[in-house]
Amino acid sequence: MRELIFFIGLTLFLVNPFLHAAEATVELGDVNGMEVQAKFFKCDKEASSGNLKFKKTDEMIYRVTTKNKSNRSFPQVEIQSSLHVVKSECQSLVPGTLLPGRSLSALQTISLAPGINSFFEHIYTPPSNICPLTAIVKVRITYVQRGIMKAATLSSPVLLSITE
Repeated sequence: MRELIFFIGLTLFLVNPFLHAAEATVELGDVNGMEVQAKFFKCDKEASSGNLKFKKTDEMIYRVTTKNKSNRSFPQVEIQSSLHVVKSECQSLVPGTLLPGRSLSALQTISLAPGINSFFEHIYTPPSNICPLTAIVKVRITYVQRGIMKAATLSSPVLLSITE
């Protein structure tokens, strides 16, 4: 009997279109040798697309890591993440706008020597009345190179779904 219950449970887990991941890492891109990624916690990962799913009653916790893979130092890098609407069931949430609530992280100022990593975490708590939606995370980096200020915005290739 135990074997039958185990087999049924395993079968249900395997045919589920979502992989139950405690965490998932999304590569956001490279800016002048600085690799940026976001690691999401407490999420489900859709097997076919790789998109991440969160319940609207849960916090969305993620860590943004910047790795200096170049051979030069970046003495003052400003980095900030934000969550933006892609599609929503509510007309009040327009694509491209920030998610309601604290969807913009605090501005981080870091220094990166060659081979050094730096990270920060952000917690987004969806408002209780939020509609089901899909979103992306964006990370904006500003730095100085040879006396010239440069900036780049990286967008997640993975969609984040907030569901009932």
